[in-house]
Amino acid sequence: MAVFQLINLMALMIKLRMFIIFTALLLQGFAAIASNEFNGRWYAFAKVKTDLNMKPGMNTKRAKAIICTGCHGADGNNDNPDYPRLAGQHKSYLIKQLTDFKKGYRKEEHMTAMAGAISYNDIPDIAHYFSVQKIKRLAPVKKNKDLDKYSSIKKSLFLKEGKKLYQYGNTKKSITACASCHGINGRGLASQQYPVLAGQHKAYLLKALRAFRFGKRYNDKNSLMRNIVLKLTNDDIKALASYLASLE
Repeated sequence: MAVFQLINLMALMIKLRMFIIFTALLLQGFAAIASNEFNGRWYAFAKVKTDLNMKPGMNTKRAKAIICTGCHGADGNNDNPDYPRLAGQHKSYLIKQLTDFKKGYRKEEHMTAMAGAISYNDIPDIAHYFSVQKIKRLAPVKKNKDLDKYSSIKKSLFLKEGKKLYQYGNTKKSITACASCHGINGRGLASQQYPVLAGQHKAYLLKALRAFRFGKRYNDKNSLMRNIVLKLTNDDIKALASYLASLE
């Protein structure tokens, strides 16, 4: 009798978990409608769902990651510059960010709600799935307004300033070179949970840097990012984001 009760309890827990995930997706859908993003994000979700259903032996990790694909793309190579590309990102970094969202150490309108629907046990599998995906070079969706006002020569100079600041920092302002943590090619350092930045959407990089500057994001170790970004000018931030987005 006890065995049947245990089985019924487990079945109830699975149903409850699926209900929580469905509710989170539904709420995200309503939010997307309000921000005129519904069509694109629903198409992405439906495409992945169909793709998974076509494969009876679907990978467990991929099945768990489906909750993330509406915004981040089926393979982490999303084309919406407001959301980060996850393909090829370090597993250790993704685990930290998902855990921080779930614990409330990092907050964001959509991710806070979505992380609540993910169990701690599923986080490593989701992180692994995106970390092994290949990074694809995507054509820019939106025009680069920050660079359009410059001539082709000035555009080149703008990117050179970003490269210089990234690789060498600024000793006069006591700004540490970004490359010292994220690598000369922007590939990060998995052991220290420093993320891959090369090829990331410029809009998202701007958003992240500004979030550190204004204290909206505060889950960096020892306030490392916050202390550095406070020393950067608006042009510095734009130059860095432009340079990193241009890296292969």
